[in-house]
Amino acid sequence: MRRFLLFLSLFAINLVTVSSEKVTSKNSAKKRKKRNKPPPEETEIACAWLEGCADCNIWLPDFVKSELELWQNFGFKDKRGSSKLLLKFHNSLKVNAQNVPEHKLITLLKSQGFYRKQQLEEEITQDQAKAPYIKYKWPKEEL
Repeated sequence: MRRFLLFLSLFAINLVTVSSEKVTSKNSAKKRKKRNKPPPEETEIACAWLEGCADCNIWLPDFVKSELELWQNFGFKDKRGSSKLLLKFHNSLKVNAQNVPEHKLITLLKSQGFYRKQQLEEEITQDQAKAPYIKYKWPKEEL
């Protein structure tokens, strides 16, 4: 009799566990659907630019001369006399980039989905041209 009661109790526990897993999997599926909705347009990044004095940073003049043309939808606005270097995004987000090293700026741009050409003459695909509005997916080893 004890074995039978033990069997029934284990069977009941198993049924409760299985049914609760089904409920949580349905809830998590609903959450996934909500997460897959595109973000509001005002949070989308369509382009960005650095704004500040070209001489206010050690690496900035070289970056503007050699790197800037390689980036898709990224620019530079020279503000003579400004003591700050700001990284501004199309959605009016501003980031103070005064003390940011060049390699961290490049990593930030890549993580935001900006595309960088390897060479100036390189032809870009439609997906690359839409970056960062439609985020360009960088290989993990390049981030």
